[in-house]
Parts: sequence; structure tokens; C-alpha cells
Amino acid sequence: MECLLLAARLIAAVAAVVVSLLLIALFWLDATAPNLWLDWPVPAAVPIGETDIPGHDEAGGRVVTQVMFAGPGGAPIEAVLSRPSGNRARLPVIILIGGFDSGLRIVGRVSDPGSNVVIGYGYPDAELLKANGNPIRKLVMAQRSAHRVPGQIAALAGWAAMQPWADPRRVVLVGVSLGAVFAPASAQAMSAAGIPPAATVLAYGGADLEMLVAANLRRVPPLWRTPVAWVVAVALRRLEPARYLPGLKGAVLVIHAVDDRFIPGPSAALLDRLAPDTRTVVTSPGGHVVPDDPVVIATLNTVARQWLAHVGAAN
Repeated sequence: MECLLLAARLIAAVAAVVVSLLLIALFWLDATAPNLWLDWPVPAAVPIGETDIPGHDEAGGRVVTQVMFAGPGGAPIEAVLSRPSGNRARLPVIILIGGFDSGLRIVGRVSDPGSNVVIGYGYPDAELLKANGNPIRKLVMAQRSAHRVPGQIAALAGWAAMQPWADPRRVVLVGVSLGAVFAPASAQAMSAAGIPPAATVLAYGGADLEMLVAANLRRVPPLWRTPVAWVVAVALRRLEPARYLPGLKGAVLVIHAVDDRFIPGPSAALLDRLAPDTRTVVTSPGGHVVPDDPVVIATLNTVARQWLAHVGAAN
């Protein structure tokens, strides 16, 4: 009996040490993460290089340019701009935050951009995170990179609004899939920087990070999904969509899928409930938006563009 009691005490002591170390690590991650720039001076994006991407001007009458910026804190920002060639008018600017993808691929999925400037945002450190490497280092890097997104979007919007081809009163933010998770905090950062979105589109997203993470940990044993999801949600708590949804300015469009295997129903419902009362909610046929489903992508393009034109936020 004494041996069992000693073993139980030893296990409890080890568990307490592990939990304490985990809490300390989470506190350190949160305390040292890049600032969201919500209450700080306007973040700046300074262009440091650009490259025209050939083949678009002749085929679609548009100029497509990859631009590299030095963003807040000197961290790089990769963006791809698509705008009508030869245009001299000030046009609406649509900033796209997609899934874990490059700016060029995001812009390439906009089938009919019309008389609008489209900017595809590339996630920081995306290629490094996809490569092989120390998983702990990659997790810390991912947490750092995630917290840079709102400030980088605000900096990118500020730069775009000052360009001669931009209508600064019609800067639109579109978040799709993972981008819809980042979009509410990014919209708040834009508002804090003095460039509130004229309209915000949240497509195939949800709220409650713990619920979202748990639903997508398919390779993690069921016993570990809840604690792992809790750890991730705590590490990213300042990005929680639920914190920023009620404060969204301008027109808001929410797009859900009838059969979305990545976004739990309660998470989607929470997003609807927390978004401003003036929101428009559309439920589209099919599943979650993925690169190899042209039907869902075409539906997203049509619904978003028609709504943006209807509310006067885009052409």
C-alpha cells in the first residue's frame, strides 16, 4: 500500500511540474509575441523590391506585380498586386487573406476581378514552416508569425490607401478559410490604424479557436485533442475571432458551406451570433473551399463580388 501511495505522489508531483512548465512556456510565448498594433502608432510597410509577373497584361488586361515590404518591426511582407493596365482612375482595393498560401496563388483564384485592385497577402515564414525542421522551433515560429498578421495587414492597407491608383474610402478585407480566422483581428488593426475596411468578407470561417483546432486535429489521438487544442488556443488567444467580431466596422458578409468538414457547426453559429447585426449571411452549396474544387471557388467569387458591388464597396 505504501508503495502505491508513494507512486501516486510521484506521479502527481511529475504532473504538477509538467503543468507548471507548460504554463510558464505559454506565458512566455504570449508575453513575447509580436504586438497586434491595436493601440500603437500606425504601422508602416516600406516597399523594398518589386517584380512584374509576365503573361497577365496580354491575356487579361491586368498588371500583376509581386511586392516585398519591410513591415512592422522590420519583418518582411510578401504581397501580389493585380490591377487593370492603363487605368488612371482611383479604384477599390480588395485585400485577400487566404489559407496557408502565397499571394500569387491567392490572386490567381480570383477569376473576374473587374475594375478593382486585388492584393493577395502571403503569410510570413510560410515556406520555412512547411520545410522539415525542429518541431518545437516551428511551433514557436508559427505562433510568432500568426501574431504578425494583423499588423502586417494594417500596414499593407495603409500603404495601398496612399497609392495613386487606390480609392482610400473603399479598402475591402476578404478572409477565406484560415484567412477568415485572422480577418476580425486584422480588421480591428486596420481601424486602429485609421483605415477601417469599407466592407469585410468572412468566408468559410468560424469562432472559438479551441473548437476550431480540436476539429482539425485529425492526426492527433482523440485523448490528446482537447488538451492540445486548449494549448494552441491559449497561445493564440489574442487572435481569437470572438474578441473582434462585435467591433467590425462597415458592411459584413459571412459565407458558410452546407457541408463544411473543417468548420464545426457551433463555431460557424458563434461567428454569426457575434458579428454585427447588420451582417449578411449566405450559405453556399458544397463543402469547404479548397484549391482543387473549382465549383466552390467559382461560387465564392460570384457571391463575394456581387455583394461587394451591391454595398458599393467594389466595382
